[in-house]
Amino acid sequence: ELTADFSMNHTKQDCWMTPIGNKEKPYTGTFDGQGYTISGFNIYSVDNDLYNYTFVGLFGYIKNALIKNMHITGTEESYFNRPSSGSDDTNTKAYAILCGCVESSTIQDCSVSMPIFTNVSGHVGMLVGKNADVSGAPASVIERCSVQGTWRIRHKGIYGGILGYGYNAIIRDCYSLCNMSLQ
Repeated sequence: ELTADFSMNHTKQDCWMTPIGNKEKPYTGTFDGQGYTISGFNIYSVDNDLYNYTFVGLFGYIKNALIKNMHITGTEESYFNRPSSGSDDTNTKAYAILCGCVESSTIQDCSVSMPIFTNVSGHVGMLVGKNADVSGAPASVIERCSVQGTWRIRHKGIYGGILGYGYNAIIRDCYSLCNMSLQ
């Protein structure tokens, strides 16, 4: 849980960290931001280890988890970029600021506010990249969340403000104020 506002103040050279959770070891707990903000957050990938991850975000993959009451802001443009030798991974990779992929989880009262540049071909969202496509799994719920910012897109993909790709997902009382432009 967050116990205070937290400033990361990342620059493009030092802004990547390992996502919390992956498909093999998903995050399964409760993360309560208690209304606090992580500011200065930035994801910047150009031919680096970021592209080796299947699910990218502060949280990479969550399952049967609850993330609530947190806000993420940034002033520098987060940059999801595939390496020059990268292939099209539309159906396998997911990128977002808060969570790359959710499975049977709940996200409540969260927000993301920052500029983004995207040059990848996966599932991309500002809040959540995708909801896991798992037959018979309970639906994931995203409620009372918001995203805002500018979004420059340079490559084909599946994009959405709150959720990039949603299979068996419930979204309620959310809004997206994104100024999107194709480059």
